[in-house]
Amino acid sequence: MIAHVARELWRSFARLGTFALTALVAIVALSSLLAASLLVVTHQAIESRPELPQPDVDVAAIDDLSAAVARADSRSSVVLDADGAVIGRFNPEEFHRPLAVGEVPAVIEDALLASEDTTFRDHNGFDAVAIARAFATNLVSGDIEQGGSTLTQQLAKNLFTGADDSLDRKLEELQVAVDLEAHFTKDEILAAYANEVFLGNGLFGFEAAARSYFGKPAADLTLSEAALLVGVLPAPTARDPRANPQAAEAARTVVLERVRATGRAEDDDIAAALDEAPTVLAPQPAVENWPYYLDYVRRYLLDEDRIDPDLLYGGGLTIETGLVPEQQFTALVAVQQHIPEDAGPEGAAAVIDVQTGLVTALVGGRSFDDEQVNLALGRFGGGSGRQAGSSFKPFVLAAAIEAGHRPTDRIAAPAEYLPTTVDDPKPVRNFSERGHGVVTLVEATTRSINTAYVSLTEVVGAAAVRDVATRVGVESLPDGVGPSIGIGAYETSPLEMATAYAAFADDGRRVDVGPVRRVLAPDGGVIADFTPVPPAERPQAIDTEVARQVNGVLVENVNRGTATRAQIGRPAAAKTGTSDEYANAWLVGHTPQYAMAVWVGDPAGNIPLRDVAGYARVTGGSIPALIWHDVMAAIHATLPIEPFEAPLPRGPDSEPSSPTEIRAISPD
Repeated sequence: MIAHVARELWRSFARLGTFALTALVAIVALSSLLAASLLVVTHQAIESRPELPQPDVDVAAIDDLSAAVARADSRSSVVLDADGAVIGRFNPEEFHRPLAVGEVPAVIEDALLASEDTTFRDHNGFDAVAIARAFATNLVSGDIEQGGSTLTQQLAKNLFTGADDSLDRKLEELQVAVDLEAHFTKDEILAAYANEVFLGNGLFGFEAAARSYFGKPAADLTLSEAALLVGVLPAPTARDPRANPQAAEAARTVVLERVRATGRAEDDDIAAALDEAPTVLAPQPAVENWPYYLDYVRRYLLDEDRIDPDLLYGGGLTIETGLVPEQQFTALVAVQQHIPEDAGPEGAAAVIDVQTGLVTALVGGRSFDDEQVNLALGRFGGGSGRQAGSSFKPFVLAAAIEAGHRPTDRIAAPAEYLPTTVDDPKPVRNFSERGHGVVTLVEATTRSINTAYVSLTEVVGAAAVRDVATRVGVESLPDGVGPSIGIGAYETSPLEMATAYAAFADDGRRVDVGPVRRVLAPDGGVIADFTPVPPAERPQAIDTEVARQVNGVLVENVNRGTATRAQIGRPAAAKTGTSDEYANAWLVGHTPQYAMAVWVGDPAGNIPLRDVAGYARVTGGSIPALIWHDVMAAIHATLPIEPFEAPLPRGPDSEPSSPTEIRAISPD
């Protein structure tokens, strides 16, 4: 009944307009007796309103009020390069750093209570006189000069009841506030309030705001700085101390005058605080020296639930990566130098330390901000893979050696070859547009003869080639491949190709690569260790002797074949690749220490690379080889020269007296 009368009185006064409301405020503000009566009536209304909705939360059941805030300490996760320098951060959308119960600094409490709730330490949840006084003040000023709700009511509204203006909601807020006061201490309520209030710029709580705006913990704030933060509270956007410093300064002055009026600070301290204009720091700039590498780290950690997104973006993690800044810089400069910005196409590259399995450098395009696609990662990077061309031929060679063939075996290399294992075949032609007679597999590789390799693919089986490529690291291949796989007609990425060639470099062992060493908690504990396993513990993807024979052929290709521009003054193995119509150009290769893949093409699609940077036609042996050379030469400049292991000599019984000729499959 009382709740009904209170509701009707509220609506009646609202209909009467500003004059009646002002009269009511004046009466309430001047009469302490009426205020006490209003307090009693409101309590009765709360206790006798079965028709009103009950709060969604059983406040009495909460053991610790901090649990009701439901906000973990949110901090940026920091990404480090191999030298321990910060290269970027994964920032939460909202920052929150809590204060413990009993640790709300005195200057914050003084400013808060003077401005928001002068009787906080005395009331039981709400203050009827304060509500009336605040309404009158705001009505006269035309601005939000003073809040009528107690801190406890504001906490109830923010955590439990929401901000709807209805009387039912206000009465519910009052009940929750009274319940909070009955079950928790003033220090617990104050800490919860100080931790959950919004202070603009995605900042929740005074600790987060103090660190962001002033670069210090809340415990070190001056009275002037605390007053500025409290002044922001009623209108965090309008009084944003960065975007609207004049409004924030005016609010700071008002708060300090309230502190003076309530006697919470001496006049000399107030005068000093008024003279101290706080210096608000600019927002911390995003450190993203290498955005494509950071994008790779992000995708790597979020893929397959390696790290929970909330933890990555707000857990204050330290992420140790394998990025070597000198290598990253060299790779970026090499791509930019050999592909001018106005050239049209772009380049992508991935560098892998064979011994650690860590990706030490990665270039995914010209501008991540503009494109948001990481070309080095292919489909994994938000785009599509690209045809690898002849850089795929080493997988055919490995499958042939697994099947018992040798690099010295011979195969026909006509000018045109028509596959026999597929319906409606299309003729395969050589880059040179001529035949080469019968050649060894070494010659077929160093001359990059397409007809010989498609024929060889049919002999060993396209599925066998796919199997080899998948085992060493090319995992994006579709099922049901045809003989064109032998000349790289299927799409892959620089990272996959570098991974696969790293297996050749490591005697055929599968190198599971990644950008991250470890992920550490804020206290330094290891949350996850992603460091790839050392070589001795890696699974054998292909036989050691197979890998060594492939390496021997690819070394020949650098010495006298299509990859001569990749020579770096030490043993290196590499293969060029150029897809149809010069749409994609590759150089993929390795030393015993590092593997690297370079791709050049147009991000928009398979557009012919003609008249680019002085080249009439871009092939794998041109721009990609030059980029590969510059980066790998710089990486190896201070490393000891390591030769590739030679294949073990075969016994006299197993070694044929002369090479055999590999026959193409005849049509039925």
